[in-house]
Amino acid sequence: RALISLAQIEMQRNDADAARAYLRQAPASSQRTVMMGQIAAAEGDFEAAAAAFADVFDEQPSFDAARLYFLAANNAGRSDAASRLDTWLQSNPLDPQANTLVGGIALGTGDYDEATDRFEVALTSRPDNAAILNNLAWLYDRAGDDRALDYAERAYAAAPDAPAIADTLGWMLFGRGDNTRALELLEAAGAGDPTNPEIQYHLAAALNESGESERASTILRAVLDSEAPFDARSEAEALMASIESGN
Repeated sequence: RALISLAQIEMQRNDADAARAYLRQAPASSQRTVMMGQIAAAEGDFEAAAAAFADVFDEQPSFDAARLYFLAANNAGRSDAASRLDTWLQSNPLDPQANTLVGGIALGTGDYDEATDRFEVALTSRPDNAAILNNLAWLYDRAGDDRALDYAERAYAAAPDAPAIADTLGWMLFGRGDNTRALELLEAAGAGDPTNPEIQYHLAAALNESGESERASTILRAVLDSEAPFDARSEAEALMASIESGN
């Protein structure tokens, strides 16, 4: 245990060689293997990290080990990155942490049905979790589910200072014609996350609808000139063209 503690101190000092030297003297244990994997990941050797975390999970399954394996294996380009998470969920189907993580993975890959299912399960254990509510609000809105606005309101009530959550609710309200409140929310979201192109586009759209086309144009120009990738780039370009043409 003393050697593990010394290795942890060296890791905090970013001295991987010293930490590894202490770990090599320590008796075999899951904690030792995890730390070896963390050192490998910090050095960019994700294959070695994934192998270490796989050993830990296979010996004693846990969500933490499954999560560490996913992160390392995903960075290493392994096709089975989510395999330990899937195994963990088979035995622990209601685990809110695992369902939230798998839901986020599914959301990122565009598997919206899977994401919805996972977030709904997670919400049963964490009914006031703003991030889960916000993700479900977005997914429901995309699917035309009437629960979308209620979930967005609940997410905002739970985390009113989070730009992404204010943006979700503001954009939904904008789409439903409530531009006054939408603009208030999108102004706050835009100020809170000025480099997020999606949020800035939403703000520009609300400003333009409110008659502030000059300010909307300035925001859009900055967003489009940055060449930052975002899903609504084509919509932002169309709005920019419409403003410039005076339509």
